[in-house]
Amino acid sequence: LAELSGTAGGGGADGDCSFNTDCEASDYCAADECSGPGTCEARPLTCSAVFDPVCGCDDENYSNACEAQQAGVRVQFEGQCPCLSNDDCISVQYCDQGDVCNGGPGMCVARPITCPLNFDPVCGCNGQTYDNACFAHAAGTQVAASGACI
Repeated sequence: LAELSGTAGGGGADGDCSFNTDCEASDYCAADECSGPGTCEARPLTCSAVFDPVCGCDDENYSNACEAQQAGVRVQFEGQCPCLSNDDCISVQYCDQGDVCNGGPGMCVARPITCPLNFDPVCGCNGQTYDNACFAHAAGTQVAASGACI
């Protein structure tokens, strides 16, 4: 009986694993780090709709740790993964890279839904002029410089 109690997931005799393929199809190889040994654990069947983002070890964003586990992915860290472009974000977000145009990593942030109507033109990283920075961000672009594009 002691031998059978540790066979969860079909890994080694004690449920140890290195990859999801070491586990049963309904399990995944869980661990606190992205690489190294883990233990076969059941994938959750359902997850709450709570938005508490995590960055998976596959460098993909998940709404919460449960959704990463459901996909069979270990959690790299709490919070969203860094982005390099808007393609790394969902459609209602843009990749905010701070003061860098098409540069280093940024974070996916929500595109503004409404913007103030004040006229304070900025030049977006896409070479278009916007009435203000909010309108540039709503369009999914960083601000390259204050003032109209030349």
